[in-house]
Amino acid sequence: MKKIGISAGLYINNKMFNDYKMTCVANNYMNSVILAGAVPFVLPCIANEDIIEEQLKSLDGIIFSGGEDCSPDLYNEETLSKCGRITPERDEADMLFLKKALELKIPILGICRGTQLLNVILGGSLYQDLSYMEEKVFLKHQQEINQALPSHKIKIQKDSFLRDILGEEAWVNSFHHQSIKELASCFKISAKSSDGVIEAYESKSEDYFMLGVQWHPENENV
Repeated sequence: MKKIGISAGLYINNKMFNDYKMTCVANNYMNSVILAGAVPFVLPCIANEDIIEEQLKSLDGIIFSGGEDCSPDLYNEETLSKCGRITPERDEADMLFLKKALELKIPILGICRGTQLLNVILGGSLYQDLSYMEEKVFLKHQQEINQALPSHKIKIQKDSFLRDILGEEAWVNSFHHQSIKELASCFKISAKSSDGVIEAYESKSEDYFMLGVQWHPENENV
């Protein structure tokens, strides 16, 4: 069976413990990997290059999961008022995971924050909040309905990997307040929403596989 790593978030529990740091991954990620016929492995926020290399050597793919905002420092911006909570420790660990995954040519899937993180690490930037976009955003990108239900449509580009899977358009769920501003040069756009938000991208090079999606496919099946 294939082995898939899932990047974890780092959370602090101040209620039951005194600043107790916990490694967390939503069960939906793990359940979706199992439903796909693979074995999930949680990758904790440990920014140690040697440990990360040993973890990734045995993996067939890695999912950069959703979570808190990426630090604006990663794309050389000051923090604006509508930027959300950031976790520098997670940013640091994920940067090393990406570095090693690319060296080992491990297929990569970014989901929501994971999609934004891959983009900024590789030279792109973000809108720290959708309200900062030049174009008017008129769709609801932070849905309040059941997380498994679709919220809006995306238009999928021709000659894309995503088009082969989903066709010309698809309905997706939506849980984000930030979006891609400048796309890293190693990526091409795979899908957009009708208000211009970049909803997916994929790598241009055939030397490695990277796909980033702004929605949460792990919530659609479990």
